[in-house]
Amino acid sequence: MDAAAPTTETLTFAEADFTEVLNMRHAVMWPEHPRDFSRVKGDATALHLGAFLGGKLVSVVSLYDSENGLRLRKFATLPEFQGRGIGSRMLQKVIDIAAKDHSRIWLGARLDAITLYKRFGFREFGQRYEKGGRPFCFMERALDEGRDVS
Repeated sequence: MDAAAPTTETLTFAEADFTEVLNMRHAVMWPEHPRDFSRVKGDATALHLGAFLGGKLVSVVSLYDSENGLRLRKFATLPEFQGRGIGSRMLQKVIDIAAKDHSRIWLGARLDAITLYKRFGFREFGQRYEKGGRPFCFMERALDEGRDVS
């Protein structure tokens, strides 16, 4: 993680162009694989949210409606912008969006990233798995405090 200081520029969130989202996913998450490895089923109907710093796209995440709640996938921040709180602000924005229409948000997280999700109230569930040679786990968070998500 970069030890860069938090930015003083304005961070804004908006729907991002899918071509730019796919390019960032590929560059940040899976550069050793073909670009299409970063595509997932449902991309055509997902909300692709971007974090823009001074007009530059620096972080992306894709949100998919599912019968089990809102699914967060392909969360990526450019390496030179990591460690500045941008990912945390993006995750809070996603939680706020999800809470409007969903009682649960869930995702598959790289094991080296679960600390971030735990800070935001996510818990691990189900079995761990591997993708592309990397270990992952499923995580979830209830968005309706009175509802059991197990």
